[in-house]
Amino acid sequence: MFSLGVDIGGTFTDFCLVDLSTGDEHIAKVPTNHADLAQPILATVRSMLDTHGGPGARLASLSHGSTIATNAVLEGTGARQGLLCTRGFGDVLELRRVRLPAPMQFFASRPASLVPRRLVREIDERCHPHMARVTGFDDGQVLAAVSELVEAGIEGLVISFLHAYADPSSEQRARRLVRDRWPNLPVQCSGELLPQIGEYERTMASVLNGYVEAPVVAYVRNLVSGAEAGGLTGRLYITKSNGGCTTADDAMRRPVDMLLSGPASGVVGAAHVAGRAGIDDALTLDMGGTSTEIAVILGGRALTSRNSQVGDWPVVVPAVEVVSIGAGGSSLVHVSDSGLLRIGPQSAGSEPGPACYGRGGTAPTVTDALLVAGVLNPSRFAGGSMTVEPHLAEAVMDRLGDRLGLAGPAAADAVCQVATAQMLVGVRSVLGRLGVDAGRLTLIAFGGAGPVFAALLAEEVGLGRVLVPTHPGTLCALGALQADLRGDFVRTVHRGARSLADAQLAGVVAALLDEARAWCGRVELAPADAQFRISCSMRYAGQGWTLDVPVVLDDGGMADRVSDLVSRFHATHERTYHHADPLAAVEFVDAHCVVAGPKDGARPPRRRVAPVSPGRSAERRVFMGGAEHLATIVPRESLAVGARVDGVAVIEQEDTTTFVPPRWVATVAPTGDLILERGDGLDRR
Repeated sequence: MFSLGVDIGGTFTDFCLVDLSTGDEHIAKVPTNHADLAQPILATVRSMLDTHGGPGARLASLSHGSTIATNAVLEGTGARQGLLCTRGFGDVLELRRVRLPAPMQFFASRPASLVPRRLVREIDERCHPHMARVTGFDDGQVLAAVSELVEAGIEGLVISFLHAYADPSSEQRARRLVRDRWPNLPVQCSGELLPQIGEYERTMASVLNGYVEAPVVAYVRNLVSGAEAGGLTGRLYITKSNGGCTTADDAMRRPVDMLLSGPASGVVGAAHVAGRAGIDDALTLDMGGTSTEIAVILGGRALTSRNSQVGDWPVVVPAVEVVSIGAGGSSLVHVSDSGLLRIGPQSAGSEPGPACYGRGGTAPTVTDALLVAGVLNPSRFAGGSMTVEPHLAEAVMDRLGDRLGLAGPAAADAVCQVATAQMLVGVRSVLGRLGVDAGRLTLIAFGGAGPVFAALLAEEVGLGRVLVPTHPGTLCALGALQADLRGDFVRTVHRGARSLADAQLAGVVAALLDEARAWCGRVELAPADAQFRISCSMRYAGQGWTLDVPVVLDDGGMADRVSDLVSRFHATHERTYHHADPLAAVEFVDAHCVVAGPKDGARPPRRRVAPVSPGRSAERRVFMGGAEHLATIVPRESLAVGARVDGVAVIEQEDTTTFVPPRWVATVAPTGDLILERGDGLDRR
């Protein structure tokens, strides 16, 4: 019996197959077919099962990270929607939060709304935030407004009334009217999707959910039917932005939860390998074909946020906190009008891909630079499964070098230095915002290109240790496989602590727990395996930001009193900002519940370290870090546990290449992971 993790990237689709009886991991990496995503995945799954388990091998589960929702938003290919809102709030999507998109640019343009203003209709309806109805709506007015939108060609409808987080009944009544008249029109109700204060964020989440619903539902249904037709009877799980996963049915109900599923899977995989290596605090570097994602793991857990962004749009559903940089292996390299070398954010993807792929790409990419710099071995690219053409990479790098006044290899090295610098900016931004001391972190490098740049970046940041997993090129797929079932639920409280009774807060907590238990039933998560965590978002009166304070639970629900949480908030504020004011008024904004548990109630056994295959080292000239080196070339499969490789070296394997710079040493840990450390003892202040 096997379990499989799959992650679709912009350039490659990754597979990680785990034998549940032995813990052995088998990987595959194939170019992403954007014209038909589902069928090539199913074909590869069947091939892997036949190869590693025999013709009768069965799949217990398939956990899948997808970029379908993300791409629909970034490419503007989602559904054409209408918006039904409270009178006076028709400009909610246009006003956003009245923030300039680029404060330092006088002529910055405002991004166009996902729902054009001409497709917005206002209704005479109003609800008080504490659920005392002020104005009901007229049925005829709703039907007339929606009729106009349907005639205008909408493919979906969002209903977002003011204060629907407190009382969604008005939205639900409007939805019943619409469905009776137009039963095939998809309808989103903001008070059900995100019962949380903040009319713009709540409306935007509902718009995004409807915007990506059609492509997500079509893809998941196609995948399910294809799996059934191919005899793949294992349970299908879809990874979510929060680092967990859910069932296919649940994912189709809330596709907005999938907007950041791919990057989140990578961080979950990194947390897994960090845990088995005994590492609690880490910085993750996921460099794939299209972009580089950076995240932080503290105390063995990935940091999450409710303030993420996809393209120009805020995503207020919980998500692993990831910073994305437009610099990946397929990112295009160009020289600006002012003569500066720039990388991305445009990407060649997998079609046509980098010039060296020989598929018609004519612009230089980071992969072309690494090939010309001597880091990549053309005969072992993607484990030898892909043929690359070094002369095509040399041609585009020579043209780039002419513009820079550099020879081809020197131009390639310049590209690598700029890529490292772009990652450095992102890392410093993340660490500075979180207030994290870099010296305590281990850099975990993965993705097809992450291990190439990891040690160079670590040296710039001030990190003294890098971990390269056994299969770094497919770690996102492993993360999808390792992800627990996870659900997130929120209820708005929005009361001052002095006016909030213990019984009122206990009622909110009880409602959240009931909702979470109902979700467990839908996804078949056994109550004995589920873990529940409740927290309250709190702030001093007048603050624009909140802090999450955990709530202690007992068998009957909430064990805390309001006063206990207020005291805990003051302590959290002191610890976070080095300041607290015990005399100031405190507000409760929201209550949150997270429930998580294993997909099948069990984990595969500990992965076995693969046996060593004898291999011979070679040498190759490499241009990296501003200098030319004679590097030792080492096959990773030839390295036994405890083996040591001194830089300068290039360690090659099926799914990635690891560069070991001067003064760095790579050793093989008992887990099979590579540990890179500065040989001269880097100052880790």
